[in-house]
Amino acid sequence: LWGAHYLSHGTVGEAPDLPPVVELMALLKRWNVSTEAAERAEIWNSMLSIYTDQVFSIGTVNGTHQPVLASSRLRNLPDKALYGYDPTAYFGVYMMDTFWLGET
Repeated sequence: LWGAHYLSHGTVGEAPDLPPVVELMALLKRWNVSTEAAERAEIWNSMLSIYTDQVFSIGTVNGTHQPVLASSRLRNLPDKALYGYDPTAYFGVYMMDTFWLGET
């Protein structure tokens, strides 16, 4: 619900009420408007500290199917993709530079 709230700019879902999450959201707002590398580094380190201290998720599921929404024009997208920690947690492992847009 927090993610839906963030993505919808507050029109759906619920605002975070857990103090560390509220702080992470405030840091994200600062990050988004910051133009200074030093300030961004300080924000990033603060975010990492909170995230590692709180352990919001534990990766116990590995090798599951990764749903992907794509345009009907997108070509060379794999039919199946796996979501796992390493290396398939990163969509780039599927060689995005080989995708292209074709006709519908």
